[in-house]
Amino acid sequence: MIIMWYKNTQAQNLFILLVFTAGLLGTLYLLQLKEDLTPEEEYMIEREVFSHLFGNNHSAKQNTSKYYFIGVSNSDPSLELLESFSDHVPKVKPLSKAQRPVDFGTTVTLRDDSTKSGIIFHINKMSKRLDGKVYVEASYYEAYMSSASYNYLLEIINDECNIITFELVKSQILCKNKIG
Repeated sequence: MIIMWYKNTQAQNLFILLVFTAGLLGTLYLLQLKEDLTPEEEYMIEREVFSHLFGNNHSAKQNTSKYYFIGVSNSDPSLELLESFSDHVPKVKPLSKAQRPVDFGTTVTLRDDSTKSGIIFHINKMSKRLDGKVYVEASYYEAYMSSASYNYLLEIINDECNIITFELVKSQILCKNKIG
């Protein structure tokens, strides 16, 4: 005796549950879709975050560095962004001009001149939330075992970018003591 699925209450319930689950998952997917940032918005956010990080970081070398190296997603920033910092002291250079330390006790330097110290500032992640606010993960790196990570929440209103929150997420500073 063959029982047809439409005559079987358990099969009907399972079918309804599957359709409901598919609809719910589809709705959740559509809710997660969000607008991408325009190039103008990215520029404003990057400019605001780097400007803030330059003056509000926990680096020990903040006042003695000759260069600030900036990068976005492990790449050099746009030329427009670099040019916007042309009058900044210390000088702002792209990430590719930085030489990372290879040994304990050495610091970030200018790739062409290892006597010129610097700090790497980096935007790791930037994403627009459903409410229109922008979440940014940023960091600085100055030497082996000396770095910090920050989270930002920003909003763009009337073509102005404003920081809503800024928090230190992780700080790593290790000092080497010589004995004897």
